[in-house]
Amino acid sequence: MGTPETSREPCPDRILDDIGGAFGMGAVGGAAFHFLKGTYNSPKGERALGGYQAVRMNAPRVGGSFAVWGGLFSTFDCTMVYVRQKEDPWNSIIAGAATGGFLQVRQGLKAASRSALAAPWDDHGGSFAKFRKSDRIWDGTTSWTNSGEYGKHESRFDIIVILVRRIFWWCERER
Repeated sequence: MGTPETSREPCPDRILDDIGGAFGMGAVGGAAFHFLKGTYNSPKGERALGGYQAVRMNAPRVGGSFAVWGGLFSTFDCTMVYVRQKEDPWNSIIAGAATGGFLQVRQGLKAASRSALAAPWDDHGGSFAKFRKSDRIWDGTTSWTNSGEYGKHESRFDIIVILVRRIFWWCERER
């Protein structure tokens, strides 16, 4: 847990890799969300078509937004690695703050500074970070159980799989 991740690409390639991964996550998540939203907001008999059209219109936009965020974050992270000459969690904290501030620059200096100050808290102090570090995992039923292993689900992919399973469980339950 305390050791830096050594399986990542070097910085120029890492940026492109993170942009592609962020676009994929945004496109898949956006497709799922907008399909459900389009299905819900369509009249009876046209629900599947409405979901399909909502995905076609919105999923690429959501994927692009995620790609911009991921690219900026990775660029700032690589910049901090280059400037500080070490790989540690402070690089991610500073990169999150810089990304949050940069994305809000068009709204003004006050909004950008507020976003830059809130970004590190969201990245390292919010409930998602607590979920990652907990030793409790969702077992696909109605409750959370102890896994018995600290940090069993450490990769982003494992966390996404857990969240997708929970969404599917919730959709099944609502039928």
